[in-house]
Parts: sequence; structure tokens; C-alpha cells
Amino acid sequence: RPSLTSTHWDQRFQELVDFKKIHGHANVPRGSEPLGGWVSEQRRVFRLLEEGKRSSLTNDKREKLESIGFEFKRRPSLTSTHWDQRFQEVVDFKKMHGHANVPRASGPLGTWVDTQRQAFRRWKEGKHSTLTNDKREKLESIGFRFKCRPSRTLTPWYQRFEELVDFK
Repeated sequence: RPSLTSTHWDQRFQELVDFKKIHGHANVPRGSEPLGGWVSEQRRVFRLLEEGKRSSLTNDKREKLESIGFEFKRRPSLTSTHWDQRFQEVVDFKKMHGHANVPRASGPLGTWVDTQRQAFRRWKEGKHSTLTNDKREKLESIGFRFKCRPSRTLTPWYQRFEELVDFK
């Protein structure tokens, strides 16, 4: 008679098979509970196995997962794809405006730029930061400034714009 644990494993495995049929891959997002947590656990016990440590991942389970194309080592995440998309938006911004200093108030891209600057400050302070050396170098290569003070030359423009609105 199968144990309760193996029955649970088989149920989750079947959910993963169903997920793959729908999505075309077996990379369930971590936050998609309960399957996402189970998938993360399979990767964790696989790492233990690779390190020669005790693991609940049997050869049979590993082979079942491999048979459906399960990736034990995650590919670049959606987060890095998102980062690359935003980076490209900054490149496009620079082509249009002649600089890579997107104003904070300019919507999602401005928010993303602000986040990169915050991550840079944490990195400079020796704290945990999502800004890798590769990302930092990529941003620097396009002239991105991590320390950015409001331009004094922009203030008169805004003043003149307000004057124009008032004049109307």
C-alpha cells in the first residue's frame, strides 16, 4: 500500500503534468500555491542530492520529473526578463532624450529607475541588493547615473510652463 507521502507526491506530480499541458512548461511560479511551493521543494531536495546530502528525492521521482521536462535548475526568471525589458526602455528613452536619467515621476519606467538607484545605494552600503555587477555595468555602459540630483536648468522651464498656463 502506498504511503500517504508518496500519494501526496503523486497528486502534486499529476498537477504538474496538467500545468505543463496548459502552459507548455513545468516552471510553476513560486507564489502559485500549493503547486509552486511543491515545485520549489523538488528543486531544493534535488540540490541536496547533488551535494551528496540526504534527500527525499528518489531516482524514480527524479526520472518522473525529468520525463516531463522538469528543470531542476531554474532558468533566468521572469524578473530578469522584466529587468531586461525595462533596461531596453531606458535605452530607448536615451535615444529619444539624449540621456538615460528618466524622471521618477514618469510612470512605471521612472519607478523602475528609482528602484535601480535604491538598489545601488544598498549595494554601496554593503547591504543586500538586487543590483548585480552585470546589471550595474550594463546601466553604466549607457550613461545611466545612479546619483541624480534634480537639474537646476529644469526649474525655470517648469516656472515658465506654469506662467504660460496662467497666461492662458
